[in-house]
Amino acid sequence: MNDRDGRRALKSDTNVRAVVGLAACLLVATLSCGKNEREATQIPDRDGKRSYADFKQAVGSFPYTAPEERQSRIRKGYAQLAVGATKEQVASALGEPDYSQNNFSKDGKPKWLGSSWLYYLSKRSDGANSFDPVVHVFFGTDGRATWIVPSNIDGLNEMGSPSTRRP
Repeated sequence: MNDRDGRRALKSDTNVRAVVGLAACLLVATLSCGKNEREATQIPDRDGKRSYADFKQAVGSFPYTAPEERQSRIRKGYAQLAVGATKEQVASALGEPDYSQNNFSKDGKPKWLGSSWLYYLSKRSDGANSFDPVVHVFFGTDGRATWIVPSNIDGLNEMGSPSTRRP
C-alpha cells in the first residue's frame, strides 16, 4: 500500500467513525428525549375510585336513584366546593364519587387532561342522558378541580370553565 492509499483509508476510517458517533449521539438524544416526555405525561391507571363498570355493577339495574341521604349530602356539600379544591376536599364535601374516569383531549394526538368524578342523584339508563341530575367535577393533571358542573339540579351553579382544563 502506498502513502496515498494509506491516507485515503485513514480518511475513510475517520469518516466512518464520525458517522457512527453522530448516529449514536442522535440515538441517545432521541431515546432520552422520548423518555423524558413519557415521564412528564405519566397517566395514572386509576385514582383509587370506582370505574363506571364498578358503578354499574353496584347499581345492578337502571333506572337508579341515589338514597335520600346521599342526594342531600351532594346538594348541601356543593356549597363547600371551589375551583382549585383537591380530590380530598371534594370527597369530604360530597362523599365518594359514583365513578371516576380519565379525560383526554379530542384532537389528533390525544393529551391527558386529568380526570373527572361523577355524582348522580338519579340515572335513567345505562347510556348517556343529558337530562340526568348529576354533578360532574373535572380535575386537572395536578388533582385540583378546574370545572365543576351541576346538570339538572336546581339551585346549583357551574364553577370554573372548560378552558381552564388545558395544561
